[in-house]
Amino acid sequence: MEYCQQEKFAARCEQANEVVLMESARYGRSAIGRCVRQDLGYVGCAVDALPTLDAHCSGRPGGCELSIMDPALRSLKPCPTDVTWHLEAAYTCVPGKLLFRLTLSTHSLMVQK
Repeated sequence: MEYCQQEKFAARCEQANEVVLMESARYGRSAIGRCVRQDLGYVGCAVDALPTLDAHCSGRPGGCELSIMDPALRSLKPCPTDVTWHLEAAYTCVPGKLLFRLTLSTHSLMVQK
């Protein structure tokens, strides 16, 4: 499904024993459609956003919500900043539960000897 720049992506599962599993996500201006109505020269500039949406959504029992203008998506910089960007994403709900989530930091760890 296509989500325009002013919208939010929301993934929700109806069953209590289900979690979100992201299947695909592309961010940018991948094609003419609901969000991009004409080619102004930048159609086709898009990047794989699955790792970003996977981190925000997959495994979440309550689902997730993410603004299309979220800094995590904007930092992917798929296109020039003077054109609008959109998200094409698909997910499914699968049986399961979140046991734990491991988040790795990008900060350096200094060890003294």
